[in-house]
Amino acid sequence: TNNIPEAQSSGIFDQIQKFAGYGFNRAHSAAYGLIAYQTAYLKAHYPVEFMAATLTQDMGNTDKLAVLRQELNRMKVTLLPPDINTSLPRFSVEKLPDGKKAIRYALAALKGVGEEAMKRIIAERAENGPYKDVFEFARRIDTKAFNKRQMESLIAAGAFDTMHPNRASLFETAEVLLRYAAANAEERASAQVNLFGGAQDSLPAPELAKVEKWEPLELLRHEFDAVGFYLSAHPLDNMTSQLERLKVIPSNQVAYELMRGTTNRMRMAGIVVRKQERTSQKGNRFAFVQVSDPYGVFEMMVFSELLNASRELLEAGTPILLSVEVDRKNEEELRYLAQSIEPLTTAVQSMTRQVIIDVSSVEAVAPMKQVLIGTGQGRVRAQVIVPTPHGKAVIDLPGGWGVGEGTAKQLRVINGVDNIIEK
Repeated sequence: TNNIPEAQSSGIFDQIQKFAGYGFNRAHSAAYGLIAYQTAYLKAHYPVEFMAATLTQDMGNTDKLAVLRQELNRMKVTLLPPDINTSLPRFSVEKLPDGKKAIRYALAALKGVGEEAMKRIIAERAENGPYKDVFEFARRIDTKAFNKRQMESLIAAGAFDTMHPNRASLFETAEVLLRYAAANAEERASAQVNLFGGAQDSLPAPELAKVEKWEPLELLRHEFDAVGFYLSAHPLDNMTSQLERLKVIPSNQVAYELMRGTTNRMRMAGIVVRKQERTSQKGNRFAFVQVSDPYGVFEMMVFSELLNASRELLEAGTPILLSVEVDRKNEEELRYLAQSIEPLTTAVQSMTRQVIIDVSSVEAVAPMKQVLIGTGQGRVRAQVIVPTPHGKAVIDLPGGWGVGEGTAKQLRVINGVDNIIEK
C-alpha cells in the first residue's frame, strides 16, 4: 500500500514485534521516571515518614515487613515495639527523648487482631484517655469485637509490657480477663448500681496468674507467632562469636560469597520458621523449609533421605546448623538445597569460650553459684556483672567451668539473673 519494499517492511515488523515484548512509550517512561524521582526524594529527605508509609503499605505481608525491618536497621531507624497506649492501627512516626524520629509498630500489623478491632481500641483511647492497666483495658473494650485470639496476640507481641512486664502471666490470664470484660459489659448494659451508686468498675479485678516470666527464647517464639518475624531480638543474637568460629555465613552475605565463586556450598544457621512437605511424582517426600537468621529469612529444599533423618529438627522454633548448596535461580533469587542438618545448640556449646552473667540483685548469687558448681571444672571462663552503690562491677570467676547445654537455661530461671551471654 505504501510502496515499501518487502525486505524493509519485514525488518520494521521484526523490530515492532521485538519491542512489543516489553516496551514503553515516552509518556509511560516519563511517568515511571517521575515516580522514581519522587520516591527517591521522599526517602532521602523524609526517610522515617517514607518507611512508615512503606511498612503500612505492606502491613498484611509479614515476609515483606521482615525485609523492610532489615532496611530500617541499615538506615539506623529505630522500630519501636507495639504499645497499647501509643501505637496506632497503622505504622506511625514518634519522636524519641533525644529528638530523633522512630517508627512505632502498628497494632493492625499483628497477626489475628484485625484492623477494625484495633481502630475501636484506639478510638476509645482517644476519647477517654490512655489505659491505666490491663483491668481498665478489659473494662473499656467492646467485647463483641474482641476475642481471646486478639488478646493473646497483643500480649505475645508486648503491647502491654509498659503495664505489666510478665507476658506469661497475662497470657495465662487472657481468658479470665475477657470474662471480666464481658461481666462488666453485662453490668453496664443492665444498668445495675452497686451499694455506692456507681454502675462502672463495681466488679473486683481478677488475680493474674502467678507464673514465671517466659525465658528469652520462649518469649521470642511467642513474639514471632504474633508478629510474623523476630521483632525485639533474634534467638541467634547472643551467638555471634560462636557462629563466627563455626564459619557460618549470614543470609545477607550469601549472594556475595556466591559471586566470589570459591564454592557454592556454605555453612548457615537459623531458626526453623515453617516446613511444607510435598510428594514428588515418583512418590518421594521432600520439603520446603523456611529458616530465619538475624539478617533475614531464606527457604531451602530438603530431599527425602535428609528429610527422614532430620524431621525432628525441622519443627518450628528449632535452632539448626546447616550445610547448603546455593545456586542462582534467576538474577534476584537464590536456590538453597540442604546437604546436612544438625542441632545448633550442641555445635554452639562446643565453641563457647566465655559466659557472662548479668545479675540485678545479690540474692541471685547463691543459686547461681550452685548451678556453676554443679557443672564442674571445664574450659569456659565465667564473668559476673553485679550491681553496687557506685554502678555495676565486673567479677571474673577463677578457673574454668564445664558449662553445658542446659546451664544457660538453669541460670535464666534464677530470680535476679537479667541476662546470659555466651561467647
